[in-house]
Amino acid sequence: MSFIFPTDTLTITPNFGGITHVDQNAEHNNRFTYTLLHNDQYAGKRDTLYGTLKILPVLASVHIKGNKGSATYNGDPHTVTGYIVHGIDEEHDLYQLSYFECLGDTIATRTETGVTPMNLDASDFRNLNTDFNPVHFYVTDGEIEVSPVGTVTVLIDGEDNITHYDGNEHSVHGYTVTSISDSLYTTDDFTFTGTAVAARTDVGTSYMGLADTMFHNTNPNFQNVIFRVEDGYQSIEHIHVTVKIKGNYGANEYDGTYHSASGYNLNISDTLYKPSYISFSGNSVVSRKDKGTTYMELDTTQFVNQNANFHVTFEVGGRIPDDLSEHLLADPDLRFRLETL
Repeated sequence: MSFIFPTDTLTITPNFGGITHVDQNAEHNNRFTYTLLHNDQYAGKRDTLYGTLKILPVLASVHIKGNKGSATYNGDPHTVTGYIVHGIDEEHDLYQLSYFECLGDTIATRTETGVTPMNLDASDFRNLNTDFNPVHFYVTDGEIEVSPVGTVTVLIDGEDNITHYDGNEHSVHGYTVTSISDSLYTTDDFTFTGTAVAARTDVGTSYMGLADTMFHNTNPNFQNVIFRVEDGYQSIEHIHVTVKIKGNYGANEYDGTYHSASGYNLNISDTLYKPSYISFSGNSVVSRKDKGTTYMELDTTQFVNQNANFHVTFEVGGRIPDDLSEHLLADPDLRFRLETL
C-alpha cells in the first residue's frame, strides 16, 4: 500500500511471519519493508514498529466408545479389547486420530458370570498437538459380560448425533443391536414399546430415555433374556465466534471547547451471533478540551457473552498512535485519504 504525503510517497510491503502452528508464535514476527521516494532525506528521523502474527489454538472434542462383548459361561475366560472413535467435533475438520494417544489398558477379561468393565475414562487419553486446546475427550466405557447358561443377553445402543449449533432443531432416531450372546436368538424374537427419538436446538445433550423395560422377549424357547440398553442422544456443540471491537475516534483542531468521541464498532465472524448477545461494562465515551489524546481504555474484559450457544473470543483493536493524530489534525486532506484507504 502507498500513502501520498505533500512532499513524498511512502510504500509499505507486508511480509507476514509465515507461521502455521501455535508453537511458532513469537513477538515481532509480522514484518514489513518500506521505501520513501526521497529516502535520503529521512535518515535518523523514522522509527519502525513491527507487529505480531499469532496463531490461536482450536477447540476440539473427541467421542470415544470402549468396545463391548457378551458370551455365555463355559469355564473359559472371555476378553474384549480396544475402542472406537465415534466422532471428532472440530469446526475446521483438522483434528486427526494421530493427534492423541491412549495411556490406559483397553481390555476387559472375565470368566465367571457378570460384567467386567475396562475402566476406560477421559484421563486415559492425551492430546499431542498443541494447535488444538482444549481437547475434550468424552468416553463411554467398554465391558465384557458373561451370561449364565440358558440366559441370553442382548446389548442395544441408542443412536446418537453430534452437530454444531445453528439455531435449528436437530434430531436422531432409532437404535442398534450391537451384540446377542446366543446366535439362535435374533432381533425377530423381541419387541420394542418405547419411542427412540431425541431432539434438541440449543447447546447441550438431550437423551432418548431408552430403558431395558421397553424391550420384551416374545420367543418362548428363551426363558431368560436380559436387555442391556445404552441410551441414545442428540448433542449440540458450541459454535466458535470472534468479535472484533474498535472504538470510535475523533480528531479536531483546538478551539477552546470540549470535543468527544463515543461508541464502538463490532465485526462479528458469524451472522448467527447478534450484538444483543453481548453485555458491556465499560465506558465508551471520551472527551477532551486541550491538545493531546484521551483514550476510552476499551478492554476485552468489559465485554461478556450472554448466549451459551456460542464460544466467543473478543478482540479489541489497537489505539491510534499519538503522532498519527497530530498528522490528522494538521492535514485534513491526509486524514481523508487515510480513513478511506
